[in-house]
Amino acid sequence: MRKADQDVHGLDSPAVAIQRQLRRIGDDRAALHTIAGQELESAATDARCQQQAGLFDAVAAAQREAEPTVLREANAEAELARLRKARQSATARATPPTPEPTRTR
Repeated sequence: MRKADQDVHGLDSPAVAIQRQLRRIGDDRAALHTIAGQELESAATDARCQQQAGLFDAVAAAQREAEPTVLREANAEAELARLRKARQSATARATPPTPEPTRTR
């Protein structure tokens, strides 16, 4: 990102700078709009830099290589089945019962 004229000192530098600006502006909507534009511009620059550095491809390759071993070692199928059952149970508890239709005479 430095090559793209971004003042960065670490991976979280852009986010820290945005957060600092947000704390300073208070309720100023125009300033918020400006900062949002800066954040979008920074994100686009970051994405370009990651692409140029080959980061996406490196992460994807590492993930493809590591995933089968991790899933196999972690007994992933059983864990996924347990998580699906837990989600179904939570959804059933959170869903209100369907009211019975009212009868008219």
